[in-house]
Amino acid sequence: MSKLDLLAIGEAMAELRRDGPARSDTGFKVGFAGDTFNTAIYCRRAMGAGSSIGYFTRVGQDPLSTEFISMAERERLDTSFIALDQERLIGIYSVSTDETGERSFSYWRDNSAARQLFSHDEAAHYLPPARIVYLSGITLAILSPPALPGAGSWTGCPRFPKPGRHSLRLIPIIGPNSGKTLPRPGK
Repeated sequence: MSKLDLLAIGEAMAELRRDGPARSDTGFKVGFAGDTFNTAIYCRRAMGAGSSIGYFTRVGQDPLSTEFISMAERERLDTSFIALDQERLIGIYSVSTDETGERSFSYWRDNSAARQLFSHDEAAHYLPPARIVYLSGITLAILSPPALPGAGSWTGCPRFPKPGRHSLRLIPIIGPNSGKTLPRPGK
């Protein structure tokens, strides 16, 4: 197996949205999104045809999950690292916009398949070799408590870069109004 340029790890969700004012006759449109999934797609588009970008997640075997995998394939992501869960489904969220343009979100993800990422001890050993492994704080936050020790076992995974040559760096993302500042690297 050749080394991926980027492996993104996280939860993608089905997005239900209405375009225009909420009326019962307009129906919903379905899309797919998630912080790490969006990043994988943007990296694939920016890096061009010669790049190899993989996505590591869990989804169900339902029609929305199947369409999600099809969409990821259309974006030319390597989907061979997407596990199919027989008992759980892809997470769902809806977006509504009020008359002032303020968006609000509703989530149905408490029992999503992605919450079971790394719930089995051997899961980290199935990670493919990659130059860059990308995950977010949201990825870690959605993991169910039994999955957290599996996520922590990544450093012992033989396919991850050896300490010293590469390092795992968590990059916090802080909003502009949070009042927090980050130290500069090396300070």
